[in-house]
Formats: sequence, C-alpha cells, structure tokens
Amino acid sequence: MAYSGRQAIKEVYRVMKALAESGEALMQELAQAEAAYNKYIISSLRRPEGDLAELLPWLADQAADWEQAAAAGAPTTPPIVPGPRYRMFDTDLGGAASCLRAIVAAAERQQSKGAADKVLQLANRVLPMSELPSEAAATPVIHPAGRDVPKAGSWRDVMYHGDWMLRPIASNEIAPLVRLLVCLSQAVNGSLGLQGILQTPGDEPPETMAQEILWYARRRGWRLNLRPLAEMQTLAWLAALVLLGRFFWALITSEGGMFGFEPDYHEQTAATIHQ
Repeated sequence: MAYSGRQAIKEVYRVMKALAESGEALMQELAQAEAAYNKYIISSLRRPEGDLAELLPWLADQAADWEQAAAAGAPTTPPIVPGPRYRMFDTDLGGAASCLRAIVAAAERQQSKGAADKVLQLANRVLPMSELPSEAAATPVIHPAGRDVPKAGSWRDVMYHGDWMLRPIASNEIAPLVRLLVCLSQAVNGSLGLQGILQTPGDEPPETMAQEILWYARRRGWRLNLRPLAEMQTLAWLAALVLLGRFFWALITSEGGMFGFEPDYHEQTAATIHQ
C-alpha cells in the first residue's frame, strides 16, 4: 500500500506524542494486553484466561470491525487480508516498530528529516525500536496478505475506494450532521429508486415531468447525496451567502433605496434635465 511519507510522519508524530506523554505504566499495560490477546486469538479453544479474560472477546470483536473498515477503503492490489494478531510491540517485519522505521526512512527521502528525528525520539520511549534487527539483517516474511511494510508513494493510492457517500467521517465534517444527511439521502434514493448505477428504465413512457426527470436520473445512474452539506466549508459559504443576501435586501428595501437616494431623487433629476 502506497502512502505519502511527509504526511504520514505528521500523523505518526501525533500518535507517538500522545503515547509518550501517557507514561511508562500505560505502555506496560498495553504490552500485557497485547500479549494476552495474541495468546487468546491463536488458541483453538478461544478460552479467555488471566486478568483480562472478560475483555478479550470484546477486543476480538472490536479488532474484526476495525480491520474490516480499514480494508474496505484500501487498494485491492496487493490484496489486504486482516491479520489476527496485535503487533504494536512486535519486532518482526510488519510490526509497529518496523512500519514506523519504514515511514521515517520515507520521510527523510522527502526532505522531512527534522520531523523524522522528533518521531524517532518519541518512538524510542514507546516502541521496542532498539530491539529491531538492522535493516540489512532483517529477513522479509512473506504473508498471503501481501506487503507488510507499506511503500512510500502517492497519497491518492490510499484514498477511500468504496461508496463515496459512506466513506469515513472526515475532520472537516460535522459527524451528527453527516449521519443525518446520509440516512436522509438513502431514504430519498430508496423511495425514488435511485441506486447510483446505470439502470434500464421500464417500457412504460413517463407521463408527467416528475416521472420524466426520474426516468432520466435512473438512466444516467444519478442519486441524491446531501452529505456535502455537512462540510464546514459548505456551511460557511451558505452562511455567508445568507448574510450577503439579507444585506442587499435591506439596502434595496430601505427608504432611500439601494444607494441611499431620496424616493423622488430620480424624478427631480429628470425634471432638471428637461429644463
């Protein structure tokens, strides 16, 4: 999977900074939870044991949901098959430490060495970076899931490739409004038969203008998508247009007219010209 090293190093810095500031005690608890989870997930009996026995089945369900959501928007080549284990404290190829080293190397190649050095300083407090084998001595492990270590490339390659209306909520969107507008769009599209794919309308010709518009929309594969209205930029533009419209309306309907002239100004001007 390709990614932008410069952008990825910024996101990794935020995560490493939050974990490093959380303290060593939390890192130890996370490492213990990862070890208990990995032991549980590879067991044929799936019998939870230890202090985290009650949490392990819940962690397995959550991991399956997260992996499925992440794989839904990933490129199909090479295929990405969710792995069963947590690998945050794993020192093998494909673990968090190994992937972070690959991201740091990609960022350095894209002239982001300063940010890469800061991430490495934080990562040494969080991940087992010192236990990693040297890059020359690291032995690649081939998995049926494809590449373990991502390849630096274009950010376009990791864009969401599923239904664009159902993509994950972005930082410039208002989450409750997104959910409401998506549900409303799906309800309207379902009631009107707009599936978003090319359809062959029935043999019956449309009788009204509304039926003709729906016939044309179904034939073109159109559908209603109100989700852009949940973006902060769109809401800001709409608010600006409303305020601007009210401002001009107040000018036009004021006593002096739009330019502040008296009501009989034009009549006086015309009479002066005729004289």
